[in-house]
Amino acid sequence: MTQHDNNIEVLKKYFKDIRTSFNFDLSPDISIKQIENATKRFAKDLDPSSIIGFYDTTILNSGKSGYIFTDVKVYYIEIFGKPKTLWYDDIIEINLLDLEKKDCDRILQFKLLDGTSTEWTDSCLNKTPLLEFLSELLNLNKITSEEIGREDECSGACDQQTTKTDLLTTNPIITLKHENRLWNANYLKWHPILKEPSAFRYKYYKTLQNFCSKSTEDDQFSDELLTLFHNAFLSNDDIDNLDLEVEELNNEIFALFPYHYVFIIDCLYITSFDNPEKGRRVIENFKKLLTDNAQVKLEKLYQALFIEKEIISGYDHTYSLQEAWQKNNLFLSQSPIRYLVTANMSAGKSTLLNALVGKRINRVRNTACTAKIHYIQNQPFEDGFNYEYDHLLDLNASESVLLEDNIENQTGEIFVGTYFRNYIKPVPRVCFIDTPGVNSSTNKDHKEITEKTLASKEFDGIIYVMNAGKLGTEDEYKHLKHISEIAGEKPIIFIVNKLDKFRDQEDNVYESLKSINSELHELNFTNFIICPVSAYAGYLAKRKLWGDILSDDELDDFQLIYKKMRKHSYSLSKYYPKLKSVEPYELFEERQNKSSFQALQLLKESGLLGLEELLYYYDTNSKALFWQQFDFALSSTTDAIKKTSGELKEEFSKLFKS
Repeated sequence: MTQHDNNIEVLKKYFKDIRTSFNFDLSPDISIKQIENATKRFAKDLDPSSIIGFYDTTILNSGKSGYIFTDVKVYYIEIFGKPKTLWYDDIIEINLLDLEKKDCDRILQFKLLDGTSTEWTDSCLNKTPLLEFLSELLNLNKITSEEIGREDECSGACDQQTTKTDLLTTNPIITLKHENRLWNANYLKWHPILKEPSAFRYKYYKTLQNFCSKSTEDDQFSDELLTLFHNAFLSNDDIDNLDLEVEELNNEIFALFPYHYVFIIDCLYITSFDNPEKGRRVIENFKKLLTDNAQVKLEKLYQALFIEKEIISGYDHTYSLQEAWQKNNLFLSQSPIRYLVTANMSAGKSTLLNALVGKRINRVRNTACTAKIHYIQNQPFEDGFNYEYDHLLDLNASESVLLEDNIENQTGEIFVGTYFRNYIKPVPRVCFIDTPGVNSSTNKDHKEITEKTLASKEFDGIIYVMNAGKLGTEDEYKHLKHISEIAGEKPIIFIVNKLDKFRDQEDNVYESLKSINSELHELNFTNFIICPVSAYAGYLAKRKLWGDILSDDELDDFQLIYKKMRKHSYSLSKYYPKLKSVEPYELFEERQNKSSFQALQLLKESGLLGLEELLYYYDTNSKALFWQQFDFALSSTTDAIKKTSGELKEEFSKLFKS
């Protein structure tokens, strides 16, 4: 039986007792109409294949409200409430309250990984059998009492089929055949064909497919790019079934083709962007379709794209395509900065990486899972796509794909390419090498995998993430001692995370950082810097600035953290050098409203903006981090001045004028 089937069997034992008066159907006995209505009403990203049961709380069984239990989370909407989701992996503790009341009137309280809690109060649920069901489901999925409350810092979902021997013998260096192509972004959203009628787009794509298929044998990346082009050109119209005749490309058709240079660039990009020799063969095939004068012009285009690497005029409709091509070229000409990221579990490593990227690419969860090294690579501009190579290549990876491992992947490596949302401009090529948490009590392999990756020295710097609320533990000391012994001259950035959890009367950020600084020197660390950060605050700020829709809980968290970090004692920006690399202020002017300004201010006060400046200033020639020239601001914190919104805005304004 599959895990999905096992989950259904567990629910089958309890569902009759959980319900009070409404229908509770198990998969696969749930009507399509119910699922469609639920998707529209409160479960927008629902994967029907993951449903194990649907407790429909509508009188007519319409599916417009209720509780949908899936393999990984619950979608639900209570009476007069808003749509919500509850991830099983986010649950730290479940409590049954108001025991003196009838079971259906009791409260089921969920304490969550981020420190918040949520309650189910709906009287249509009998809470005791519901508690028993969820407890067994968590246990079935190997969530033990030791793991509850921990944050999964490994790079994906549990892959029980990957053996220790497989992982330990895997070289952690990138081995993907088309590594460079994961670094580049595509130009589809600016493609001139998008404005043409559907029939024209259909013929264009079919011609492109016919031509490229002759040059993309055994080329998984090119095949996936063709799929992207297909979806961009055809997905908005029901034209897949158009029965249009597409002629083989010949001299006459090509001469009349209004987008022939666009077509040539598309073919080169799909088949041979990173392979000039292959691009030469493609060009020679095109020359057979052109006059002598046109062949000369085509040769100039090839030279501009592959040799001179410049934009040239005189080629209709191609400027945006050439511009994107050359941005990719310039980006790929840089040597990448590789940061190995390591931590004990519950330090907030996954949240930090999500914050640096500005997107949810790593799952923040509390289950331990099998080790995979996760390479997260940035791209030169935002194209709207996330690339992932996890046994299979997916150039339009959804959030759910990014958050789950492919169990067929036996290599121990996952690669992701995406644009890093940021206010630092320009950002160089960066790769974060995400390693498993080293103190998993159930997976001893994690520590060995991380230590083997550290020993390889195939990185330029180390990012070590600490939980500010759990400093001084034995696990922390052991891992720090190991790092001090093997790091050598590699620069280390110590991230002190979760400082938004501090309390004024109980904690002191400045004194905590001073203590860490002293302890690191005692462990013989020399080439390091300490960076205080609230990764969660920075993550929320970025998502708000880039227009993502935050959940109700996230909006509440945003306001609470924003209010807190405006206080002098919690502001982290004072620990960083002046933010002189922030993206031009005019970008903020385009979003000038209270909400956006609060997000920009929180991004700064969270420490994330300062951290990014330190990470991305890098001298690729000397292999030295630019931030090593900065003095850590511990000694100057007492002179820091709390800035009001007006003062912050004035500071940014002066900054961008200089």
